[in-house]
Amino acid sequence: MKLNGIQLAWLAAALLLPAGAAQAQYEMGLLLEAPHSAQIQMTAAPHLALSAQYLRASERLRAGGSPLGIGVSASLPLSALRGFDLDVSAGIAHRWMPHPAWQMLSSLRYGLSATRDLNGQFVHHGLRMDLCPGRYGRRWMLAAHLSLDYRPFVHIRHSAYAQQAFEGLPQDGPQDGWYTQHLLFSQYGLCAAYRRGRWNAHAGLDYRRAHAQLGRIVLPDIGILPFSGSLGLGFALGSGAPPR
Repeated sequence: MKLNGIQLAWLAAALLLPAGAAQAQYEMGLLLEAPHSAQIQMTAAPHLALSAQYLRASERLRAGGSPLGIGVSASLPLSALRGFDLDVSAGIAHRWMPHPAWQMLSSLRYGLSATRDLNGQFVHHGLRMDLCPGRYGRRWMLAAHLSLDYRPFVHIRHSAYAQQAFEGLPQDGPQDGWYTQHLLFSQYGLCAAYRRGRWNAHAGLDYRRAHAQLGRIVLPDIGILPFSGSLGLGFALGSGAPPR
């Protein structure tokens, strides 16, 4: 069976991206109400990954009377069974406060996911949106977590091993370059956080699934339930007051 470049890109994304897309929720830094914050997060999705994030609450950019946060994050797997994975993202976060108790954390970010294994190197590019509407108290927060992750582009550089697999065949071998893939990943779950002074702890549990271009649903890993969990710790940096 011949696979063209689009099919190879789709197959690589369906099998590799969900395992490497352990994106960190740097919008949790807004709970600290500090101008600068950092987060460390452990995610099982289903493979373990460690993430680090930084968030800065802007003094100039505001929406609905609240400051916008500008954040960056990076994630690395703790297991080398799949080769090398790296996820990095940058974007904005905001805390919507229409009511003292009922609020919503949100973020929109651009990210790339780089995976390298025996078949070559795959770099996926796209946008991700996270929403956390729920009950926000002075110390505790309990909210739903909704996430959409759209990866329309992938750059593929095949390894010598992949090229050799096509030697002696009448069709051309795999071609390096940019491809479109139109992959949409979604997550639905719950998140909770506890804040005390200049630090907070948060946890999340999500159901994850991948949508193919024609609307089909693809499990992240064959034989593994499509759930992910996370535990994180955040802390304020510096001693400045939060923007008002």
